[in-house]
Amino acid sequence: MKCCPKCNVDYLDNTLEFCLEDGTRLILSAKNNPANAKTAVLNNFTKQSPIEFETSNETILQNKDTNKLTNIKEKVTYQGFKIIEVAPIVLALTHNYWQWLYLNELNYNDTISFLTSSSFIIWLLLLISGAISSIIALKYGKNKGFAITSLVILAINLLLSIVPNK
Repeated sequence: MKCCPKCNVDYLDNTLEFCLEDGTRLILSAKNNPANAKTAVLNNFTKQSPIEFETSNETILQNKDTNKLTNIKEKVTYQGFKIIEVAPIVLALTHNYWQWLYLNELNYNDTISFLTSSSFIIWLLLLISGAISSIIALKYGKNKGFAITSLVILAINLLLSIVPNK
């Protein structure tokens, strides 16, 4: 706000330079002069305690979800180990059954026809797969009893197939 020093007329337009009444140069009025205005003090707030948020419930829920996920992973891993542990004994018993049912009942005239027969090839595949799965179960399984038992069964079957029956 500017005012005229001669006629004391106040003008709201700060861009005016001269009085419209008498042409005198305008000056800034003392009541609205920004240089004379006092600055308000804004740092006199009352002290407040910091705001605390209760996040314990959210953390517990997140931990429960994480624990559930971990438990599921452990169960799946444990079931995988169960399969690794049980597979050798199943293969060894299947090998034993195959040897008892097919291999001992067949009579072959020569060795080549015996070694190329489907019964012998299946017997050999069961023996090899049982031995490999037993070794894997010994290395990675938690319960090594099935693996050792299957290796013993396979060894006995191998010895029984080598020793002549009659």
